[in-house]
Formats: sequence, C-alpha cells, structure tokens
Amino acid sequence: MNLRNWLLLIMATTLTGCAMLGKKDGGAMSDVTDEAFEDSATPVPTKTSPMAESRPSRGVDRKYQALSQAMRSGSEANVVSEASKILAVNGHDPVALNALAMFQFKQGKVGAAKILLEKAFEKNQNNASLLNNFALIQMVEGDMSAALQSLKKAYRIDDGNPDVLGNLGTLYVQGGDYAKALPLLEQAYRANKGNLGIATNYAIALRANKHFDKASDIYDELVKTNSRDVALHLNYAILLIDYMNKGKEGLPLAVKVKFLEPDRKDILDRANALEKKARGELK
Repeated sequence: MNLRNWLLLIMATTLTGCAMLGKKDGGAMSDVTDEAFEDSATPVPTKTSPMAESRPSRGVDRKYQALSQAMRSGSEANVVSEASKILAVNGHDPVALNALAMFQFKQGKVGAAKILLEKAFEKNQNNASLLNNFALIQMVEGDMSAALQSLKKAYRIDDGNPDVLGNLGTLYVQGGDYAKALPLLEQAYRANKGNLGIATNYAIALRANKHFDKASDIYDELVKTNSRDVALHLNYAILLIDYMNKGKEGLPLAVKVKFLEPDRKDILDRANALEKKARGELK
C-alpha cells in the first residue's frame, strides 16, 4: 500500500470506543458557579472552545506553505496530497502528521487523529505541539488525568506556547486549582485575546483569586462582541451579583441568560436565583 492510500485509509478510520466530535449538550458544566458553560474539549464546535489546538501555521517554513493552504481550503483531497509529498521525504514529519491529525479531529474522526499523532510520536516524543493536541484527544476520550500529564510535559518543553498555556490553565480551572491556572491563563490571554474560551476561563481564575475588578473589565469587553453567549453572560452575572454586590448591573445579565437559554433547567435555575438576589438588593 502506497503512502497516499495509507493516509486515506487512516483518515477514514474511527476507532471503536473513541468519541465522535460534534455539537454537544454538556462539556464541563457540572458547576454553574465555577465553570464556563462551554464545550470543554473540542476546538471547533459552534461555541468558541477553551481548548486550542496547536496549528502548523506558527513558525511554518516554505515547505509547509502548500499544506497550510490545503488546510485552509478544507479539502481532504488537497490535504492528503500535500501531506503525502512531505511524508514521502520524512514519514514521521511532525508538522504534516500534526496537521493531518487536527484536520481529522475537527471532522470528528478522533480515532484517525490519534493514529496519526501516535505515528508522529514514534520519532518526535518531545514535541510540545504534538503533546498539546494529543491531550485534546485524551480529553475527548475522558482521560483527564492523562491529558493533564501530556500538557504538563508540553509545558516543560515549551513554557511559552500559548496553546499549551491555555489548555493547561483551563484544565486547572476545571479542577478548581485557580492559583495554578491564573498565571498560565494570563499568559495565554495576552497572546490570544480573541479566544473567548481562554478569556472566559481567565476571568473565572481572576474571580477565584479575588481580582474582581480585573475580571469585570474582561467580561465587560467580551459581552460587547459576544452578545448571545450564555456562558459568558451567566459568569458575568455571577461575578457582579454574588461577588461584587452589584445587583443593579448584574440583573440585566441574569434576565438575558433566561432568554438566551430557555430550555436548560440548570441554567434557568441559576439565572432565576441570581435575578431574585439582585432584585432583593434593589429593594
């Protein structure tokens, strides 16, 4: 079997027991007071995710330009064609295999993505981008402990990688270790202020470390450009009403949450409780 056909076979594969990505109902939503209401492990659902995959675009040299263009085109045939050219020279090229893996990951083919990254690891065991993306797969598979170890190793290799910083910080937020999360998310936020998930989790970490005003400033900017994000509005309302005693400012946010998400009982219950508390403060 030639390399191109092998890649096509792998990219058609979904391993038994591996999750298929898609629009989910949950993610890390077990604690409405401390967790962002977002998909927790996938970089490409309808909501901006806190999980950022390491992409081949950063620091790409000329030999990867065609592959980058193919990735942007979204054409599987083009991606396979360009990756095959690179892998024909180096069958373990980490950039090409990483790009193929994330292409598959975004299409929900977690099994294929895992095989491709494992192939890359055969000759690239200390690559921070590969470890970061392998952690995404481990999270989808539900192995948060393994994902944490992968991200810790990636951080030791490259402590300035914003994707690793964001993902490791997010896992610490989800685990309630806000002291460890804060410096990581601060660095990730400075490098990528456009990532809603990172910004939201950074604000949560700020709140947990009692930096309320700074968290409020971040939320205030985010709601201007994300007017329909339930997690964002709920977390901002929680900050203002429960932590800053600003019921007047938080009340419109709590009310808006109920219009944005009228069907989820846990969200409605939390929003109703916030609304009641805010109105009580105004009497």
